[in-house]
Amino acid sequence: MHTGLRVHGVEGPGRAHLRAAERTAGAPLLDSPLLDGALATARLADNHRDFTDTSAHILVAGRTPLEGRGGGGQ
Repeated sequence: MHTGLRVHGVEGPGRAHLRAAERTAGAPLLDSPLLDGALATARLADNHRDFTDTSAHILVAGRTPLEGRGGGGQ
């Protein structure tokens, strides 16, 4: 049984737009306001499950109770 299961979008919904801008510019946009916007969008989207599938990759984190450790996995 899993407890506290959380799903996170790794890149967020802004990554596709940032990647398209990088391809158009022909260079990484590491010092661009577009990167700041993509990061802010990813952070906002992380709190809303509906946006998880807009990321190319997801990360799932959870805990399983420890058996035989006393305290029922606490």
